[in-house]
Amino acid sequence: MTGGRRLASSSSRFRPSTSPYSGLFVVANGLGSVSAVRARITAVGYSTSAPENLIASVQRYLHVVEIVLTGIGAIALVIAALGITNALLAAVRERRREIGVLKAIGARDRDVLRTFLVEAGVLGLLGGVLGTVVGWCIAATVGEVVNGYLTRQGLAGVHLGVSLPVVAGGVVGSCLLALVAGSLPALRAARLPATEAVAGA
Repeated sequence: MTGGRRLASSSSRFRPSTSPYSGLFVVANGLGSVSAVRARITAVGYSTSAPENLIASVQRYLHVVEIVLTGIGAIALVIAALGITNALLAAVRERRREIGVLKAIGARDRDVLRTFLVEAGVLGLLGGVLGTVVGWCIAATVGEVVNGYLTRQGLAGVHLGVSLPVVAGGVVGSCLLALVAGSLPALRAARLPATEAVAGA
């Protein structure tokens, strides 16, 4: 009788346990931790599946897209700087009489230089604010379209957030770019002799 109880107890020990769960989702801290987490789960005795290779491929493609967009942005900045320089050079040519009159009544070179630099800075500030607002509107529109598509596909949406440092950096960067681009026209206006400016007008 005792042997029968031992046999029954031994057979029930190796009986496969039943569970209402068919799987478990484990979230790693990052893509680099996925392999280690899978190895630990496999060591326990469970099979694992993770699209880490697909995610790595997508991240490589996104990195390439970021490089391309960065190049496009750099080209746009160069074009904007050339446009500001050209506009201020045209302003110097058109305002030669004004510059001559300012120097004739006692304005120094640095006063003329400061005037044109202030104009360049204001131009950059207005362009930065306008560009930031337009960019945020475009990003918000694209975000809404993407969220609508993801929602229709039964996926979680994305949250669009524009931090204050990014906005401030865009505006300040635009001002600095305008100041750098306007330095050459400002120097040309400051070094323009009063007599030549009045005579050339």
